[in-house]
Amino acid sequence: MPDPLTMPQDKNKVSSETQSLMDIFITNGMEIIYDEKTADSMLPRISASEEPVKAIAEILVDIVLRLVKEAQTAGMKIPPEIVLHGSNFLLAEIFKVLEAAGMEPMTDEQKTGVWQMATSIYLDQAVQSGQMTEQELMILSQQVKQTEEGQKVMQTVENPEEAVNNLEPPQQSVDPNALAAPQGGI
Repeated sequence: MPDPLTMPQDKNKVSSETQSLMDIFITNGMEIIYDEKTADSMLPRISASEEPVKAIAEILVDIVLRLVKEAQTAGMKIPPEIVLHGSNFLLAEIFKVLEAAGMEPMTDEQKTGVWQMATSIYLDQAVQSGQMTEQELMILSQQVKQTEEGQKVMQTVENPEEAVNNLEPPQQSVDPNALAAPQGGI
């Protein structure tokens, strides 16, 4: 089964325009993740939550929605496949930042649960806000259903609370002051 937290390594499978959009999406997302304000707020938000899996998912969705909104303001629409693949990469980066700050590493099952929950939350909000049409969601879900990992995501979209309830939270032995943006920027 492919790891849901990695992006395909074969860049020859996508057009240069798609790859360029993906690179911009990821770079801008990393700038948000490593922004001092964002970085300083992640651990306290997770520590304060009774559902850390959901809290991490919501952090990712907040970042993605900000990226999509900024693109719309610039007159661009980010295709759903870039949002999904780019978000995967950004989630892996969020895990690295949280673990570097002292959060107990999550199990693969927990990480998959975060991804599934984030996907569910994002798609719901994207349709409600008009960023994605019902037709685009249907096309995307048909594409997603063709993969094993996609079938798990679709189960979560249909019943997100069950996905969260079936996971154990990570250990919270974290110093909220330990998280800081890297020196020199990205």
